[in-house]
Amino acid sequence: MVSVPELKQADPQKWHAAADDAVAAAKQCEGLAGYARQDVARTVNRCWVGESGRAATERFVKHADDYETSAPALRAPAKAYDHLAEMITAAQRDLNGALDYARTRDLKVDDSGRVQLSRPVMVPQGSTEHREPVNHAQGIITDARRNPEPRPPARGWRPPRRGATEPCAHARPCRCCWLWS
Repeated sequence: MVSVPELKQADPQKWHAAADDAVAAAKQCEGLAGYARQDVARTVNRCWVGESGRAATERFVKHADDYETSAPALRAPAKAYDHLAEMITAAQRDLNGALDYARTRDLKVDDSGRVQLSRPVMVPQGSTEHREPVNHAQGIITDARRNPEPRPPARGWRPPRRGATEPCAHARPCRCCWLWS
């Protein structure tokens, strides 16, 4: 669980920017794939005849396939990054509302999210009415601190291995799955 100051200082825009960067990288991969397949491979095929020219053309087509395989793997985290940014924004909204609620009811909230009365209150023995605002604020703050934690990627998603079109058979993402491993 994150602390109150960590949640207050979290910047969801950085996660949106990371998502934009991932999508931009995917678009670059798609552009490179088209260029490698359509321009470079065709030019090599025309200008370099024979077995070595055919091998070079096949190599560029293989590079194009690798770039095309990389694009979806780069796009997948973008959705997770945007989702995380939305979760942080909602948690910050809840936290700020609970902190305002606590402030107006003269409650004290520490960095761990613990809510307590600012000063002792005289109440009849056995009465818990004075605890209702504390419990209400405590519940909202606890939920807000718990919600922005990152969740694992969507079930079934695996980043592909370098040059692979099928994900690995492991139960969770592993080193062999990542393009940059």
